[in-house]
Amino acid sequence: MTPSDLARPGTIMPLTRHFYNLDEVTAALSYCCREHKTTEALFWLFELIQSDEAELGAKTMIEVYLMRYGVKYLSWFSEIHDLMLADALDTNKLLLLCYQLCRFDQRDSSLLSLLMINLKDMKQSFPPLRLHESGVGTGAADRRLPIEKYFINSLYTRKIRGALWAAPRCSTDIVLQTTTSIANSMPPAFQKVFYAAKDLNNWSGLTYCPLASMIMCFMIICIEPVHYARLIEPNALTGIPDSYLISLNEWSILEGRKTRRIYSIPRDALYLNCKRGLLPYTEDTLKELRQLGSGAHKTYEVMYGCRFWTDYWDTASANFEDAYEIVAEFAFQDDTPDEWPAADQLKSHGQGLNNPGEQLYWRRWFRNWILSSDPKYYLESLQYDIGSSIEEFNIDQAILRNGWSITEHLALAEQSAVHLAQTIPLCDSDELTIVPKEMGNFLGAFAKLKM
Repeated sequence: MTPSDLARPGTIMPLTRHFYNLDEVTAALSYCCREHKTTEALFWLFELIQSDEAELGAKTMIEVYLMRYGVKYLSWFSEIHDLMLADALDTNKLLLLCYQLCRFDQRDSSLLSLLMINLKDMKQSFPPLRLHESGVGTGAADRRLPIEKYFINSLYTRKIRGALWAAPRCSTDIVLQTTTSIANSMPPAFQKVFYAAKDLNNWSGLTYCPLASMIMCFMIICIEPVHYARLIEPNALTGIPDSYLISLNEWSILEGRKTRRIYSIPRDALYLNCKRGLLPYTEDTLKELRQLGSGAHKTYEVMYGCRFWTDYWDTASANFEDAYEIVAEFAFQDDTPDEWPAADQLKSHGQGLNNPGEQLYWRRWFRNWILSSDPKYYLESLQYDIGSSIEEFNIDQAILRNGWSITEHLALAEQSAVHLAQTIPLCDSDELTIVPKEMGNFLGAFAKLKM
């Protein structure tokens, strides 16, 4: 499922195996991975696995990794890449990767920060960073445009922000040739993660935000060699501890029962990440849960769309009413949800979060991603700068009210920024000065480029 599949207000989100809203389970998984709530993260991933939505869980974890850890734990990125390309998704391995993701303690929100800062940079006709003057690559035989020289030298001097500003203004060939040339000079393990990042949109399911792939590539090739061994070292957590395995076994035994609904959806996970996170508190989603068991058509409406229930309906019977009887007998082993106590219903459904007519803010969502309860991560000036740049780009309240996901908005803003970058006039070439001559040894890889 991509952000385009998220339910719009006024429509119904499909329910998981144990009748949580599918979009809220992914939001809860993302939140618990970010906040190191290991048991709950495994619970939400296991709910997706039992709902035959393991790939959706993997995609959610990849997004958390990219936006929260960047290039800090590249061996994890390499492992989930291999897992997603396997003939069959190994759910035990996926649970281990979830456990590892929750235990990471060194955050790196560079990718998310660069992604959002770049939206503001793109509106400028002059670069966000000026590099030093140089004679490198400026001879008569060098026919590159000034903007191409700026892009190349930005990468070779590890100035990612400058490279991101210049990339849309260069030819695709220049961008690909430069990045792959640098990557091919790196150790094999880093070449592997570079090409995994380059093909991110093809294997991860994150097809809606290609700029994240480019930034990840730039971040990898700009890693200082002194950090190579530390960033690619295998994860020391090679197995899930017994205490968590016991919980997973207990949850497996309870499959299909009301008692399997152990955890409530965390409200802090919902804002702008799912349908309920867009609703005012005067509206709620309880009526969707209470549709279950109130007739064939209403039950079908809230179940269909989750792979588990879709397959169950499709194979139960060719006759719709007969299929409903089979599904109902299987699904409602502990009475229908409308007969459950309110406390049980509220574990998965409830009121919206916002005041009626309240404006919805990207800054609030961004703060939930890049910041944490640890004060050292509170970057007030960065938050304000990024929030301002986001809200200037096609992020009007009407679209937010229609239920677009926040990452879908990011993709929209990115498209606007790139289009703008390709249409506004460039600054004079003397504003695009390049790297110092003493960097010549590091630029030896230029010999590999055929431009």
